[in-house]
Amino acid sequence: MIDFTPYSERTIQFVKVDTHENWRIKVYTITRQNSSIDALTWVQIKSHLTGWLEKCHAYKLPVYQIATMIVHAGVDACYVLINWWTGENMLQNYVYIKKDQDADFSLYSGDGMTACVWELAVIWHERNAWIKHILMQPEHPQFEQYLLDTHISVE
Repeated sequence: MIDFTPYSERTIQFVKVDTHENWRIKVYTITRQNSSIDALTWVQIKSHLTGWLEKCHAYKLPVYQIATMIVHAGVDACYVLINWWTGENMLQNYVYIKKDQDADFSLYSGDGMTACVWELAVIWHERNAWIKHILMQPEHPQFEQYLLDTHISVE
């Protein structure tokens, strides 16, 4: 028999559109009740952004220098998902993890891990926003409107 923990809502918040080098990054957090992301974690994330974003060169496809980052204070660790649209409609995604005993983040998605049910709510929203503001308007993609589209419904 498999033991499942009952599902409970988590707080999903849009934090800001951050800039890093030539990138604009939509930053979201996911937290459990009475949890938060500490200042040191934010400093560590910021220190890794250049290297994480350089992974956009893994494929010879166009990249628009717009990313989404989800920082999730999970039960067992802090997860950072960073992704961006490439080749018009594909999502390039990397997941990093820092467990309580770890000093820093390490790549978690190298063996195929992608996202949990709470993170998928953000990814679903970003998918719909990309279609609405970019793919439905190929002659005049509205990147600024995409960046402003941050209201997530978890219904």
